[in-house]
Amino acid sequence: MKSVRLLISGEEPPRSIALEEAGQESARDTLLCLPGLLETHESFGGLVGLLGNDHRIFLMDYAGRGDSDPMPEASHYRMSRYLGDIGVALAYVQGRLTSSMRPSRPREVQSPMRIHLVGTSMGGILAMSVAAQQPAGIASVVLNDVACLLPWAGIFGLMTGLGTVTKGASFFGNHREVADDLRIDHRLLRAVQQPKHLDVAHQTTVHGVDFRETFSQVRKPVLLLKSGRSEVVNDQAVEATRACNPLGETVVLPQAGHPAPYDETACAAIRRFVATA
Repeated sequence: MKSVRLLISGEEPPRSIALEEAGQESARDTLLCLPGLLETHESFGGLVGLLGNDHRIFLMDYAGRGDSDPMPEASHYRMSRYLGDIGVALAYVQGRLTSSMRPSRPREVQSPMRIHLVGTSMGGILAMSVAAQQPAGIASVVLNDVACLLPWAGIFGLMTGLGTVTKGASFFGNHREVADDLRIDHRLLRAVQQPKHLDVAHQTTVHGVDFRETFSQVRKPVLLLKSGRSEVVNDQAVEATRACNPLGETVVLPQAGHPAPYDETACAAIRRFVATA
């Protein structure tokens, strides 16, 4: 695996984001993997192990996670900022941008390139936003246990778990230790719970948080991996996502929680879908 740093220009102080390159450089299909809310690129270890032999794979760390620089202020952690950073990563993957470590030479790419976005939880929302806004070169999107509707029960479960971690860390005085274990900026533990963190297009309804406006703009095949033991994607969310995207399909992973692990079952579904997308 090779590490790459990409400079985010026009910001003070300057910062960079990290990408990990893995897999076969000559592969027809390239996967750009976008982690969940408090995940790093390491969450895709199973996917790299199972799909790396015949796919090109790029793993991204958002700002303040893994090997990427933190934001200068906690209030800067917002999904719109991650989208901007993903745009920079996508430009590098497509060969339109140089690495900040190798500024004189752009990355060589195979042409034509088929890029598939693989998004875990929040990463899936971001992947669909990218596919709606920058569709050129995007062949498909894989969603790991996230749909166009986030039901309140699922949101409550996620926020309760996050709140428990945060309060427990504060109570025992090990806030930074928890963040260090996750390899994230400790300020993220609170920042991601603020309403302003969710600053991409959405509507708040009686059923949950609705992203149908964005999902309906995507004209690419979409694979939804639905975890059977998770409340984040319910039957109503599946039906709404199908209505948004007639090219989509759903694979249920009965024993998986949220998010689904990238095990043999999940990766087999991704392999088949990517090959035919």
